[in-house]
Amino acid sequence: MLQYTDLHESNLENVKYIDTIVDDNTIMPDKTLFMRHNSEFNRFVDPNHKNFWRSETPLSPAYRAKK
Repeated sequence: MLQYTDLHESNLENVKYIDTIVDDNTIMPDKTLFMRHNSEFNRFVDPNHKNFWRSETPLSPAYRAKK
């Protein structure tokens, strides 16, 4: 259950989220609020996603240096 959870800067790469409960108060890794009508959770977990999110903060666990 990820209701009211702050995932800001979290590294969710390859996380399995089957049957996970997320609500509109959940803060996503990019600091946006999860919204059922337009959120695409896969962009945080699937490295093959065309908009896969990586942090620009070097101290973040989700940081990936630009090449």
